[in-house]
Order: sequence, then structure tokens, then C-alpha cells
Amino acid sequence: MKSHAFVRENAPRAMLYGQIHSQESQLLSISFFSNLYFSTSIAKTDDTMKDKLNDSSIYQSAFPIPHSPCPEFSKFLYFIFAPTLIYRDSYPRTSSVRWKYVIAQLAQFVGAALFSYYLFYRFCLPVFRNFKSEHVTIKRFVLSILNCTLPGALLLFCGMF
Repeated sequence: MKSHAFVRENAPRAMLYGQIHSQESQLLSISFFSNLYFSTSIAKTDDTMKDKLNDSSIYQSAFPIPHSPCPEFSKFLYFIFAPTLIYRDSYPRTSSVRWKYVIAQLAQFVGAALFSYYLFYRFCLPVFRNFKSEHVTIKRFVLSILNCTLPGALLLFCGMF
């Protein structure tokens, strides 16, 4: 999902960058040939191309004129670790880091990890501890799955939390 969001937000920028540089290369080639071989007719075309390049509706869009086709790697890296699915070049941030909030979130993560460990160690591990040494029947297999259903659901809940 994050890859899709990144590509979706940067594709217009890359296409705009390509259009700008293709128009600039057309201007350069027209001005080069007009200076070499022809006089006024192509020079007028050159001026109209420059006007099109400056007054194009491409520049009037919501996208700023890109200096490169891709954003910086640091922006991509921040987006990968930021808790969002929408890519932007900059995100609104507070003026300072709220350390109490960071510590509270870290404590919640540690608590969920310890609870997951307890669930796995207390409920799931004893069911499968002697699983390979004993003969497995369908009845035993179904009972082991049913015994692990509630702890598995709680582990999924912890993972989503």
C-alpha cells in the first residue's frame, strides 16, 4: 500500500519533469537549427515555443516545478516509517517532541509484547510441545487447533493494537 501511495503521488511529478525537459530539448534543437540554417520563420516558432513553455497550463497546476524526477531518499525513508498511507514531501509536525507521549506508546508496545509472550508460552506452547513425539490423529489435531483459537485471536488483537 505504501509503495502504491508513493508511486501515485510522485508519478505526476516525474511526468511533469519529463514534459519540461522534452520541451526544453525541443527549444534547444529549434534554436540551434534556426541559428544555423534558417532566419525568421523558425525564429518566430522558437519564440512561440518559449511562450508556450512559460505560459503552459502544466505550470499552473497544483504541482510545483520539480528539480528532479524523484524525491530525496530521506523523504521516502521518513514516509516508510511514518504512520500514514498518504505520501507527502513534508508532514505537519509539532514544534517539540512530546516525550511523555513517546514513553506512553513505548510502554503500551512493551505491555502488548509481554502479554503476547505470556499467551504463547501459557496456552499455545503446551499444546504443541509433545506434538512431534506422539502419533497425531485427526481428533488430536482438531483439539489442538481449538485449544489455540482463543489465544490466537488475542494475539491477533494485540498485533492490531
